[in-house]
Amino acid sequence: MPSPKLTRKGPQALLAAFGEHLEVGGYAGQTRKEYVRLLGRFLAFLEKQNIKEIQRVKREHLFAYQSGLIHAAKKDGKPYHAGTLNNHIASLKTFFAFLTERNHILVNPAASLKGPRVPQEMKRTPLTEREVHMIFRVIPTTEPLGLRDRAIVETLYATGIRVSEMSRLLTSDIHLQEKLLVVRKGKGGKGRMVPLSTWAVSYLKGYLKSVRPALVREASGQILFLNCRGQGLTKKGICGLLKGYAGKAGIEKKVTPHTFRHTFATHLLKHGADIRAIQEMLGHASIASTQVYTRIEISDLKAVHRRCHPRERYRSRVPDLPAVLTSFYHKEEFAPDGR
Repeated sequence: MPSPKLTRKGPQALLAAFGEHLEVGGYAGQTRKEYVRLLGRFLAFLEKQNIKEIQRVKREHLFAYQSGLIHAAKKDGKPYHAGTLNNHIASLKTFFAFLTERNHILVNPAASLKGPRVPQEMKRTPLTEREVHMIFRVIPTTEPLGLRDRAIVETLYATGIRVSEMSRLLTSDIHLQEKLLVVRKGKGGKGRMVPLSTWAVSYLKGYLKSVRPALVREASGQILFLNCRGQGLTKKGICGLLKGYAGKAGIEKKVTPHTFRHTFATHLLKHGADIRAIQEMLGHASIASTQVYTRIEISDLKAVHRRCHPRERYRSRVPDLPAVLTSFYHKEEFAPDGR
């Protein structure tokens, strides 16, 4: 098979074929757009290097491109975040794997390409349990749209699903009797089932019985969460309503659907859930991804230490220590059994 050209219609044809490959592979729409956009930048780089056939691309070209990204700066003069650089690398690795699979190239030059290590830190601070309840309290459940919104927030908190997954939910994905939610096509095209809380089930029942029938239009289909026009709530719409309720609740943190995803994982871990189970519910392929989502506050760690450490069981026997070092420290009151 002839090598794709990078001149005239070559780049556009490659980008279109790559975009179709990502869609078939189940990549989310935003991810597809981003990968294609980043690949366009790489093809522009090749054009400047006077490389007109994709078969001519070697590891050296990829390393040079990566080096350029690392030393480049944003408009504000700051370097690109490691996560941004990794998106570039992920786009290239996926693209060259696609070319290898289609026999456009014999050897994958991006196989050994690695992105920078991303600091294992949370991008957003999770909500406390009190803050979650503060948001619940300001949602007007006596109003139709308020009941819908409460069902949305309860579902986010109960399942930790992504906002893209929530916007695609159908009525057939909710199994209230079994207390299960089905994600038909998550990140990477993978499906999964996530348990629903009793609270989420209750508000979903109320929404489905009393609110959704009034919102349905001919074009609504089975879309679960609808707006006033009978259209599916968009990711932007869901983000907007969360921001609004967080503001009404007086919460200064940035509250998004992803904040609830972090909160879901953190609260489960805090109350004793196994991290592997959390991984399954979040739909993570790697446990490392789950570990970034789970953070226990130092106060929680102190409570665990206080409850579980053997020495803490005898804390009531700890005497007041004198200011000056004396033989007091050798008294037998320090024996665990008090003898």
